[in-house]
Amino acid sequence: MRSSSIDRKALVEIAQAVERERRRIARGLHDGVGRQLSEAARELDCFDADARTERLRTLIEDALDSTRSLTFDLGLPPVGEHGLGGLLETVCRGADARHEIDVLFEEHGEVVELSDGVVLVLSQIVRELLFNVVKHAKASTASVSLRYEGNRVRITVTDDGIGLTGELSDRGFGLADSHSRLRDLGGRFEFGSKDGSGTHVVLELPVG
Repeated sequence: MRSSSIDRKALVEIAQAVERERRRIARGLHDGVGRQLSEAARELDCFDADARTERLRTLIEDALDSTRSLTFDLGLPPVGEHGLGGLLETVCRGADARHEIDVLFEEHGEVVELSDGVVLVLSQIVRELLFNVVKHAKASTASVSLRYEGNRVRITVTDDGIGLTGELSDRGFGLADSHSRLRDLGGRFEFGSKDGSGTHVVLELPVG
């Protein structure tokens, strides 16, 4: 029992350290690369408009959009301000707004209070799963369902993409890491996929 408690504490500390580093990188992108690209776009206003300057402007604006998107994807909002439902909804809205995919979020049941560390780990796992959907699934729609069921929390992530079978499924794309982190919290990870029929992932964690 004590070993399990220590493992959970270590996992939470690692998750917190990872999130601090992601926020540091996000701030660097925003304050450094983002600002430089904005200045470059303003400098173009000093030149006469022609095909070359318009092409440069388009490239800079595309790079700026990519930087803003990456900055958002890197950093989660502070856990204490949102709770699990609010944080997952923010993650879903961000993916929906910044990628060509509709991401739906729903929450059911009587809310159970969770520690900030557990909320952070679960949110990181869902963010990683949605990133995999955006990058690999070729999906048009994804959904995240958060359900409080008495003494457990269940999160289901689904998409209508091409599925992860064969080589994609074997390589995992972070699924093994997500499985390991949830297991270390005492939870259960279920993955299902059929070629051409999307994927579904269920995260289940006992609480209380």
